[in-house]
Amino acid sequence: MKLDSISKTFTSILAVKMLLQQDLDIETNIRSYLPEDLPTLNRNGIEVNFKHLLTHTSGLGRMPNNFNKSKDAGKEFAAYDERLLYSYIENARLHADPFTQYLYSNVGMGIVGTVLKRNYEMDYGKVLQQELTIPLGLSNTTAFFEDTNIDNWATGYNYKGKETDYWKTLNALDGAGVIKSTASDLLIYAQANITPPETQLGDAIRLTHDIYFKEYVSDDYGKTQNCLGWFKYEPNNLPNETFIRHNGATGGFNSELLINLENKTAITVLFNKIPVNSEGRQAFISELLQLLSE
Repeated sequence: MKLDSISKTFTSILAVKMLLQQDLDIETNIRSYLPEDLPTLNRNGIEVNFKHLLTHTSGLGRMPNNFNKSKDAGKEFAAYDERLLYSYIENARLHADPFTQYLYSNVGMGIVGTVLKRNYEMDYGKVLQQELTIPLGLSNTTAFFEDTNIDNWATGYNYKGKETDYWKTLNALDGAGVIKSTASDLLIYAQANITPPETQLGDAIRLTHDIYFKEYVSDDYGKTQNCLGWFKYEPNNLPNETFIRHNGATGGFNSELLINLENKTAITVLFNKIPVNSEGRQAFISELLQLLSE
């Protein structure tokens, strides 16, 4: 099934690993990783860097303003190539100074995925394979739809209960949500986050767990802070426990991954229907966490 935005945690690990390979850190500006003829993304003299993009505090919007929001979003993602992404960057205006406000940004993480592609001179999916899935033994995790077994796919349904097409690619926005996987592979991935390997990849994984933007975002079920790709989650019904968490929702699929690093436990839930609203899904996850803690 599709991992949707859980893909952002993979993208963040890949970005941090790339920077470690170059003896750089997340405060590195992204300017040199993009085409020379593009303007510098900045506001009030503050340039956008990797920390800003990976914590959703860059000042960029949720989606690029030149993305065609038609009824067939899967086809629009497939058509959104680097030419369109660069056109967006050329005209982008940040809504706030970097690292002052949180605004979840698919386009920001899409830019990170494109940076990875340019740096390694290969498709995002090849970078994912070379730098992460093969080292961690994730044999059923891929960015390429053609590498999956269609017979193993669940059928996705929209909130009206109608079947949806599979979103095979997000093109220039792959880094935001293109990865496909299985529940068993996600648990292997969770284990790698609980006990990272003693390698540069492991160092990158550990760095993504730290809280960087400390302002809390709260709802009826808990509160979160921004790590790199991940969110630190404190559920209201388990005040003494914290998780790193991400979820996702695209094209008829929903995904959840929560990892308790201290207790060395993890839970993943994969749904094949988009809910009308997230209230029931949030309540289900909350009760599930409560049961597992008892």
